[in-house]
Amino acid sequence: MDNDQLASAVELLKALKRDLMHARRFGSNTLASYRRACSSAEGDVEAWLIEHGYAKSVA
Repeated sequence: MDNDQLASAVELLKALKRDLMHARRFGSNTLASYRRACSSAEGDVEAWLIEHGYAKSVA
């Protein structure tokens, strides 16, 4: 993994942490908020893996 990919991965992880913390703190329906945040996180991780050649698109 080169430095650009590492920096991109770190930014992705920071964004995921921020989104999950926001869902936990400010979600009115905690379970639904977590589900949405996890679904969004899954999509973000999949997109990153495809973008950097670690996975293939299934679409």
